[in-house]
Amino acid sequence: MKFKNKEEVHNKAIQILNKPQKELVEELNMHIKGNKNAMGDVFEKWFGKEKDSASQPDLGVAELKATPFKKIKNN
Repeated sequence: MKFKNKEEVHNKAIQILNKPQKELVEELNMHIKGNKNAMGDVFEKWFGKEKDSASQPDLGVAELKATPFKKIKNN
């Protein structure tokens, strides 16, 4: 899916605020187990981005990036 402007990307991103990863995986009908890039895969699916190695911005007007998170012992 290509977006016409950054506002469209922003509006799509707002729709997943505060949704847990598990809920998104279920909603998108994905099957992910222990993949270290799981959240990146979820974001790509949410924005309609197919996996590729193209040099153009992922969403047409913006590059899609995900930052991993790590749960530590004291939460």
